[in-house]
Amino acid sequence: MYNVLEVVRFPDPVLITPVKKVVEFNGYVVNLITQMIETMNRLDGVGLAANQVGIPLAIFVMKDRKDNWICINPTIKSTFGNTLSLEGCLSSPGKPAMVRRPTKLELTYQDVLGEFHEVYVTDKHLVSIISHEMDHLNGISILDYCKHKHCMCNFTKHRGGNISIEQAYGLKDLGNKLGTGDLIRK
Repeated sequence: MYNVLEVVRFPDPVLITPVKKVVEFNGYVVNLITQMIETMNRLDGVGLAANQVGIPLAIFVMKDRKDNWICINPTIKSTFGNTLSLEGCLSSPGKPAMVRRPTKLELTYQDVLGEFHEVYVTDKHLVSIISHEMDHLNGISILDYCKHKHCMCNFTKHRGGNISIEQAYGLKDLGNKLGTGDLIRK
């Protein structure tokens, strides 16, 4: 059994600073990921980004209904649609927020061996988790989508105006180009 890592809370600066790419795939990274998964599971979370445990690296872990995902150097290549998602966060417990999220997305990432993977995700719950963890890696919090940090909020960013999914990720909407299954691996 591994140690549970301490989850960093807002407003710690590590949470609002974009992370660095992983360049060495070694035992340190594997150990960190193992501890992140243990921490996520023990705290009943569904996702955890490395900067949430104070490590500014481009790594997140998450769990779907049966498996843990490990995503290193992830990039959202495209999104489709949008929906409102009520989200909580291990780094801001007790402060849920309504956040506009895509309904489908295309994600590329590396595994612990450095191998590249590309997936199309259409399960809205998984899309929401991936989007949330990607926000963490980009220094964005669900609290950034709120007008008031202590409220059940709408999706207006308090850092300045409304933000669309496409603006947040610098993307164009893909229309119907994404697959219809919950997860389609290329």
